[in-house]
Amino acid sequence: MVLGGPGGGGLANNVVGDTYVEVSGGIITTQAGSTAGGSVFGGGYARNQNVTGNTHVRIVDGANISGGVYGGGYAGPLSIQGNVVTGNADTLIEGGKIGTNIYAGAAGLSRVNGTATVTLKDIAPGDPFATDFTRQILRGGIGTGGTAHTVFDHQTAPFLGTVGTADNGQMDSIRFVDDTRMDVDPARFHGRDWLIENGSTVDVVAAGTMSSRTFTNAGLLRLDGPDAPENLLSTIGGNYVSEGGTLAMGATSDEAKNFLEIQQAATLGDDGPTTIDLDLSPDWDGDRIDLVRSAAASDAGAFTMTPIPVDNGSFRGTAVLRSEPNEAGGLTWYIEGVPEELYTVVVNNGTLPGGLSTDTFYAGDTVELTADEPAEGMRFTG
Repeated sequence: MVLGGPGGGGLANNVVGDTYVEVSGGIITTQAGSTAGGSVFGGGYARNQNVTGNTHVRIVDGANISGGVYGGGYAGPLSIQGNVVTGNADTLIEGGKIGTNIYAGAAGLSRVNGTATVTLKDIAPGDPFATDFTRQILRGGIGTGGTAHTVFDHQTAPFLGTVGTADNGQMDSIRFVDDTRMDVDPARFHGRDWLIENGSTVDVVAAGTMSSRTFTNAGLLRLDGPDAPENLLSTIGGNYVSEGGTLAMGATSDEAKNFLEIQQAATLGDDGPTTIDLDLSPDWDGDRIDLVRSAAASDAGAFTMTPIPVDNGSFRGTAVLRSEPNEAGGLTWYIEGVPEELYTVVVNNGTLPGGLSTDTFYAGDTVELTADEPAEGMRFTG
């Protein structure tokens, strides 16, 4: 194992100040009979092995760790008392291979009193971390006394692992910063607050629920995916802050409803509304699509959308944003298709495209007609 703090023994053995651990190469493996020998710890190992300060762990490309990475320390369940990091625990992952879980804080009976953060930075497609890590990023066992956060910083590779769990492993926040561009499966990302910042783009590409108390959008959140419609649901309550962000929704059919639901009255930010950018699929027929359902009428100022031109095989016209009161006391925002007027064309002694004798067309359409063969003694004049 690699320790940033003290380890071994049963006596108190403290480090006063900050610890720094960097793994950039080599193989850290588990020895026979050891439960955590192949792991990296920012803090101590075993009971009362404390760090009075902050811990810093950095894992870069070239590292090969058979165990896990702990921002804090570890003390197993047989310990009378775990160890403590009194400050913050910062864990930076820039590549490498990690065999088991990543803990923002500590694990076992240990704890981090401050803020525990795991940052995945500059992970590009093909990076070993991107292709091999399928485990979890967790708060810690009982292990975080403060808050725990996961940050994706300029990441463009898909993330194959899981962020948090639905119970005590859930992150206090999941942040996407500095032009991060990721596809997100909500079932694998568990964060109380979602923050999309600094030009980042997050595509929700599968069915699931995004749960949040605070949702800050200064990038692009795109709710779309082949598993929609109704099972793609984003629930946001508490606070909604938009800093010039865009909420893009891809409607797969006229049954694609409730893309965004604010289940509690939201406290809206003052930095301007969110723009809704709706991409209608070609098979949309102009029926109503519910986009946003809020729990309070005050949420109305959160969203704005200009009329959207639509032109496809079954509908041509404009999709118009409307709202109406709902039973929760808030507003339901929806779009209705406003089709252009259709004109009926009837052909005698001839056919329209497709062999039809009658069909409907929009103003300005050019329609190719085919005349029947003239009867005997007759001729075609035009």
